[in-house]
Amino acid sequence: MAALNLISNANSQNRDIHCFTVDHQLRDEAKLEAQFVADFCAGRNIKHRTLMWDEDKPSTGIQNAARWARYDLLSRACKEVGAVGLVTGHNLDDQIETIMMRTLRDKTGEGIGLSGMASAALFFNSMWVLRPFLGARKQALKDYLLSESIDWVEDPSNQNETFERVRIRNHADQSVTVDEIERYGRARKTINALAANYIGKYCTTDNGLAFELNVVDAEKRTLEKVLETLVHVIGGRDRSLGRADIEALHGFATAKANKRMTMGRVVLNKSGSKIQLDRENRGFSEQTIRAGEEIRWDGRFLIKNTEAEMDIIIRQDGEQNGCPPLVKISGDEEWVFAHKCGFVSVRPIINKYDQVLSEFDLELANSVAELLGRSVYCLPFDNSKMQIQRD
Repeated sequence: MAALNLISNANSQNRDIHCFTVDHQLRDEAKLEAQFVADFCAGRNIKHRTLMWDEDKPSTGIQNAARWARYDLLSRACKEVGAVGLVTGHNLDDQIETIMMRTLRDKTGEGIGLSGMASAALFFNSMWVLRPFLGARKQALKDYLLSESIDWVEDPSNQNETFERVRIRNHADQSVTVDEIERYGRARKTINALAANYIGKYCTTDNGLAFELNVVDAEKRTLEKVLETLVHVIGGRDRSLGRADIEALHGFATAKANKRMTMGRVVLNKSGSKIQLDRENRGFSEQTIRAGEEIRWDGRFLIKNTEAEMDIIIRQDGEQNGCPPLVKISGDEEWVFAHKCGFVSVRPIINKYDQVLSEFDLELANSVAELLGRSVYCLPFDNSKMQIQRD
């Protein structure tokens, strides 16, 4: 409510403001709460719409499922109205809780979670989520609402210690400061920038399938970030590697002897200063792509069946470097390379960043995008590039 009122008051350029309320259909009160927001918007010339989460609800992990459902609904709604960004009311208390949660789950040992939520993050390569209030305490926002005589509604789940965030809120040490958060954020961006420059200079690829990295002298954390990023991209995965895995990658890359290893569905072959990185030939299965349907294949490519009537079958070619996709029309015998056939379109994706891209990682993500020959990620309010990105 504070964010909504502040943005409304600051709208000096008379931009259209759209307010979306998500009803997850988990509580009966949510309908009344959505109407409460709608009534507030009606008095301020703000367009309001309630988005409904109509899908079946999971029996476990409900908050995480609701989060992804919420951002999916919001992304679709933003695209429909041509919004350049979605502002949320995340505040410093939310930031500290997020840092505590990430620190407890950190596998890398590098304290990456201490940088917290970014002030901007791109969801699904289509919607920038902007968080301008990360430096404001929750109580300050409440005090502002009281000074403006504006009411608000508290979600009862905020008091339910079944959820991890509530337990963290009530019991964890929350002494981290804004200066510390900003310092870790700057350090994260610096390492990513160095890794981006390294990839631009020393990494090449053939059709986004087989990669070659020339290992030159580099600061340890920079080379680790390069290797970790390439393994994520080539393996088509977005899950973090553990600290032991990252150390093993660095040891492999800097060893004098020629070696071979596998990590994260990636085969790495080292010869001298060169490392060849290929998708490991496992974890595949044949899939059917219906006429006109598009799928995410192996976390590496968006593949669309451009046939108007016929289904196609897709599988990997395990004999070729990088395990490229092979396709055939359903019922035929002949397999052809997807990249070279006339009835499919193939576009590279970056599974690590196409779901959620933090502004901390923007420069590194763009170095990978350029390596793959695809469009780069762009910041909001660059309308020409945002239109290209949406298309």
